[in-house]
Amino acid sequence: MVARLAGLLVCACMVAGCSVFGPSQAERSTSRIAVSQIAYVGSDDEVYIAEADGSNPRQVTRQVTGLASTQGWAYRWPTYSPDGRRLAFAGYRTGASQLGSAAVLVSEVGHENATALLESAGMATIYLYWSPDSRHLAALLQHGQDLELHLFDATAADQPRQLLVGQPLYWSWAPDGKTIAVHVGGDAGSAADAWVGLLHLGAGDAREERFIDPPGVFRAPAWSPSGDKLAYATLGGGASLLTVRDAGGQVTRIASSPSEVGFTWSPSGEWLAFTAGDAGRPGVYRGLEVVHPDGSERRRLSEDPLVAFYWSPDATRLAVVGIDTGARTLTWSVLSVDGKTKRPLNAFLPSSDFAFQLPFFDQYAQSTSVWSADSKRLVYGATSGDDRSNGSGQRERVVVLDADGLTPAAAVADGGAGVWSPPKPP
Repeated sequence: MVARLAGLLVCACMVAGCSVFGPSQAERSTSRIAVSQIAYVGSDDEVYIAEADGSNPRQVTRQVTGLASTQGWAYRWPTYSPDGRRLAFAGYRTGASQLGSAAVLVSEVGHENATALLESAGMATIYLYWSPDSRHLAALLQHGQDLELHLFDATAADQPRQLLVGQPLYWSWAPDGKTIAVHVGGDAGSAADAWVGLLHLGAGDAREERFIDPPGVFRAPAWSPSGDKLAYATLGGGASLLTVRDAGGQVTRIASSPSEVGFTWSPSGEWLAFTAGDAGRPGVYRGLEVVHPDGSERRRLSEDPLVAFYWSPDATRLAVVGIDTGARTLTWSVLSVDGKTKRPLNAFLPSSDFAFQLPFFDQYAQSTSVWSADSKRLVYGATSGDDRSNGSGQRERVVVLDADGLTPAAAVADGGAGVWSPPKPP
């Protein structure tokens, strides 16, 4: 079922133009306790929560309510709420090599049961992203040829509602939970109806505010952790311009690229990390830089090709997924934000779930974390136990990696991918 489900999801991504898809991660208070657990999908397609070393696994999907039938479901994409009290995930039920039904589900962390917020035979769940209040859940759903952004209330006090239709469609929650930055339709150079702007959420409606500047080639807009700045890319002179917009609507051009740009904020809000796409290799980027949001202190951290990068919660390092073309594997390395340290960690072949997420790393980085809350470990999905094996029939493992390279990667569970829980309240 895993392979069949992966194929269905890849087909859904292709129908959506291979550009499927966030609150920007709020600045974490020092009063929160960095005790991390892992949520993951096991090899049996069920959702589990376990300790960081894989011990004490608890099946979240042991009891599921709200579905027409509990048989034949495979679950994917566990996503913690910002307060760590809830876990959302998607469900898929297949039949005759086709997607029969899809669902959006929520569980209270610590309970071995879940509730369906949506079950539909006409829509497929693509991506989930909690609001900063940890009550509302934004879901990207594929409906025929369209992508739809829907809003759910985990408490079921408010009725679900559709916010926006378009493809591709990416978004970022503002920290106040009242505004969503959206990027719809791709870049203005290839789609006349593409736009970047805001959705202002009311009690029963969503008011669009479209920016005047046409969008460049990028995916997810991103709010700064404080919510006073928004990063996105505009089109100008045939180039994609990395742009920062302040609360008053004033914009600062940070960098330009003749190709795609990918970027994420540091959790402190002090830095933007960004990269430019390799025009000859889709999904591959050339080097990594950081810069202050006013454009100052721009520095290049790496010249190496990469496919994804992720800020550590303490904002001092970036974990980079690179490419070893000779060995035909991906690699993990950790770079310090001051540019003085690069620590190669290991090579691996990604699991099917992790491989699905990597091309959209800038969107997923806003809703889930590959870093533990204490900034010491990484979690990801890899094929087989030794992290480098290839061939048919290889098992997929959830792997935890020491970001300091002091201990080797450890497979902590059979499964496709995992995510860390956020810091817990005291």
